[in-house]
Amino acid sequence: MTFSLMTQSWRFFALNTLFTVLLFFASSQHLYAENSKERFSYPLLGYRVSNTYPHDTTLFTQGFTLDDRNTLFESGGGYGKSVIIKRTLSKLQPLGKTVLPPGVFAEGLTLLDDRLYLATWKSGKIHVFDQSLNKQSAHNLPCEMWGLTSDNKNLIMSNGSEHLFFLKPETMEITKKLEVTRQNEVMRNLNELEWVDGFVFANIWHSNEIIVIDTDNGKVIGTLDLTGLDDTSLSQVHEEAVLNGIAWQKDTSRLLVTGKYWSTIYEIELDSGLPARRQSR
Repeated sequence: MTFSLMTQSWRFFALNTLFTVLLFFASSQHLYAENSKERFSYPLLGYRVSNTYPHDTTLFTQGFTLDDRNTLFESGGGYGKSVIIKRTLSKLQPLGKTVLPPGVFAEGLTLLDDRLYLATWKSGKIHVFDQSLNKQSAHNLPCEMWGLTSDNKNLIMSNGSEHLFFLKPETMEITKKLEVTRQNEVMRNLNELEWVDGFVFANIWHSNEIIVIDTDNGKVIGTLDLTGLDDTSLSQVHEEAVLNGIAWQKDTSRLLVTGKYWSTIYEIELDSGLPARRQSR
C-alpha cells in the first residue's frame, strides 16, 4: 500500500514537472517567434537576375556608376593600385583608364553634370574628372570618405558610419547630415551608394544586404538580400571579396550589382514594393 502511494506520488510529481517544462518551452518558443517576427519584419525586396556581364577580377571595386548611354565608370581602390576605368557592359576591355598616384586610395565615384567625382579614403580630397577621364580639379574635404552618389543637385557621401552627408559640389560644404536607421536600429558601415528615384541604395560593408534609404528621414524602407549572388569560393581566397557596387539603369529600371574582385556583374530586376517615386529636390 505504501509502495503504491509512493508510486502514484512520483507519477504525479513527474507529470507536473513535465507539464511545467512544456509550458515554459511553449512560452519561450512563442516569445522567440514574436521577437523573430519583430526583428525581421522590415520589408525584404524580391528580385530576379535578368542578365549578367563580365567583371574585372583584379578590381577592388569602390565606385560604380552609369551614364545615360549605359557606359560604365568604375573606381578600384588600394594604394598603388587605384584606377578609374570606362567601359561598355559587354566587354572587359576599357574604353579608357586613368591610373591614380600611389598615395591616392580611390573610393566612391559618381556622375554629376557630366563630371566624375571621385572620393578618396584618407587623403582629404575629392577629385573631379571629365568623362574622358581627364582630371579637371580637386576639392579639399578633410574627412574619411567611402561611398559617393548624387541626387542630380548635391553629392551624397558615406564614411562607414551610420550617416549620409549631403555636399555642395562647388564648395564641398556639408549642407545636411542624415542618420540612417532600420526600425530604430542605426545602420553603420554604409559603403557604396546609388541614387534611385528619390532614394539612396547603400551597400553595407561585409554584408550581402543592400538597404533602401528614404532621404527625407533616413529610415530604411526596404532591404535587398543578395546572399545567393555571392561567390563563397572567392571569399575564401579574398577576405575582402564582398558585395560592393550598385548602378542604376534608367532606361530599364534595373540595378547592376557586383563585388570586389568578382567575376560577374549582375543585372537584377526588382519586384514591386518601393513607394511612389519622387523627383530630385
